[in-house]
Amino acid sequence: PNDIESVTVLKDASASIYVSRSANGVILVKTNRGIKGKPSINYSYNVGLQSPTRLPELTDAATYAQVLNEIEIFAGLSALYTDAEVQKFKDGSDPINYPNTDWYAETLSKMAFQQKHNISFRGANDQVAYYVGGGFSNQDGIYKKSSTNYKQYEVRSNIDAKITKSFTLSVDLSGRIEDQHYSGESSGDIFWLLTRSFPTQLARYPNGLPTYGMDMGNPVTMVTDETGYRNYVKNIFNGTITAKLDLPWITPGLSVDGNIALDKIGEDRKDWHTPS
Repeated sequence: PNDIESVTVLKDASASIYVSRSANGVILVKTNRGIKGKPSINYSYNVGLQSPTRLPELTDAATYAQVLNEIEIFAGLSALYTDAEVQKFKDGSDPINYPNTDWYAETLSKMAFQQKHNISFRGANDQVAYYVGGGFSNQDGIYKKSSTNYKQYEVRSNIDAKITKSFTLSVDLSGRIEDQHYSGESSGDIFWLLTRSFPTQLARYPNGLPTYGMDMGNPVTMVTDETGYRNYVKNIFNGTITAKLDLPWITPGLSVDGNIALDKIGEDRKDWHTPS
């Protein structure tokens, strides 16, 4: 975002000069270029904390046990839990056999940290105008002991050179590396299990070690590297060379220009699942 100078939306007939299928309009994103004057250096740093906007409310173990008893009795069956067992869920007198598990508290952090650094160099003289910028971003996951982490490295260089009075050459280069690391389980599976794990099921033993959890696993371990990991590294390169030749000897204001562009994307993916 720090490299963007302006964003323009064309919604009328002027959009047709860009592509033949532009009936719905065209969005033009213009990046920063060199400005004539003394060289300038800019640095910015942003830090933030993120958390879920809202999570479904889950019941406690005692209420869950009581509701299960009501369902069984309504079906003409015997209650699953006695009054004494329901009381143990309430008072926590036997946390191993009768736990009251808050799966959100066991698995999710209250906040996750993110940061972004940007630095740029900008300037121009009569012959050359330049803008060079780079950035680094880092974003953590919202899980406890999380293996989820996203890092991004980016660089951009926009150079305009006046070769002769009538010939101008522009070279725009940009590159980005996206380094993504996740646990072996998808966030969809993790949250699916988070909202469906029983509060009467123990998440951790008193020594801190995780239990087996439900049939699909334990969210406490699913967010770590214990069940495996997924590491994706994407490399993106964009390059454009533009040449412009003024032809004032034919007619004032007449010019011809052309460009060549190269876009290249490569991705390395590694998925490892630890056998249970």
